[in-house]
Amino acid sequence: MPPTPQDPEENKEETKKEEINLDNILLPKKEVASPASAQRINAGVLLEQETTATLKDESVTPTPTPVPPKKVEKSVVQPLQTYRGDIEGLVQDKNVSVVNIAAAEASRRDTQAQTTQAEPTVKKSSGVSKILMVGVGLLLLVGAGSALAYVFLRPTPSVQIAQNPQAPFLLVDATQIVPLAAGSLSRQSVMTNLQNARTNIALSLGLMARLYPSAVVATPDSMPTLVSIQTILSTLSSTIPAELVRAINPYYYTLGVHAFDENQAFLLIRVDSYAQAYSGMLAWEHTMYNDLVPLFVRTPRPRINNEEVATSTPPVQVLGTTFSDRVVENRDSRVVQNEAGDILLLWTFLDRSTIAITTNEHTLREIITRFTDISIVPQF
Repeated sequence: MPPTPQDPEENKEETKKEEINLDNILLPKKEVASPASAQRINAGVLLEQETTATLKDESVTPTPTPVPPKKVEKSVVQPLQTYRGDIEGLVQDKNVSVVNIAAAEASRRDTQAQTTQAEPTVKKSSGVSKILMVGVGLLLLVGAGSALAYVFLRPTPSVQIAQNPQAPFLLVDATQIVPLAAGSLSRQSVMTNLQNARTNIALSLGLMARLYPSAVVATPDSMPTLVSIQTILSTLSSTIPAELVRAINPYYYTLGVHAFDENQAFLLIRVDSYAQAYSGMLAWEHTMYNDLVPLFVRTPRPRINNEEVATSTPPVQVLGTTFSDRVVENRDSRVVQNEAGDILLLWTFLDRSTIAITTNEHTLREIITRFTDISIVPQF
């Protein structure tokens, strides 16, 4: 292709460029090497090298990948606790100085030493206390044994036994000793002494006392001898059946007084044979009332509203006084009664070996009550 003709303006500019004078351009001066300039050059080179190395390291070094924290597994076995570990933990937790810890430890040791020194004294005092307690216990045991020996082994005076002898069958509230002339017993003397004792004994209403017939002896301080009931009954009644006397236990009996409507007499006797005693009591009924008067006597209560008033002394019964059957206090009894129906004398069996004789149903009721209460106590 033919060349493109150039613009005359462009040709002018190029001609101007070529005409620029090189001498008018200021060129940099060439520096002269000196020690100071060399030092500056070296420092600059070093700074440039450090910068270049740092950039290279940053460009080359990869970003570190974060590593997850390792899980710390707790051991089942507890760490051994030591004194050193305790001190270190105390110093870290409470910011306590080692000096304070040492002072506290020294104080604790002094207190422990004082306690150790005081322990022998305490043990010694406790040992003395034990010895004293053992001694006091031994003294108490010796005293109690002496008291028991004195109570059970002492000789009992006969006078005390005579003042309050135990009554068979039932409990009584008092005991009255009735002296009887030994060797010369008669119906009159025996009846008089027993009748006086029954009348003169002082009892509150409802109480019972025992009459203790005793033989007179030479020495007054000796034990009184109990007169057998066989001797007393045979003395009071010359017609008492022999079979009844043989069936009666001679010393196991209670002759007493009950405070009701004046003092009422009663008699409890023990028999060895029920059939023989029952037959003998039926045979004795013909004279029993007359044989026991006036010891066993009752004055019935006065009658009012045109009722007949009883005399102060009951009429004397003749031989052949009749007994009749009657239930008294749920007991099959044999009774003597007046025209008004008042009981003057009765007898009954409390059990198959005990006979009760009295003058009224109220005394029998009290006998049954006390006899029931005392029956569980063995009699000797």
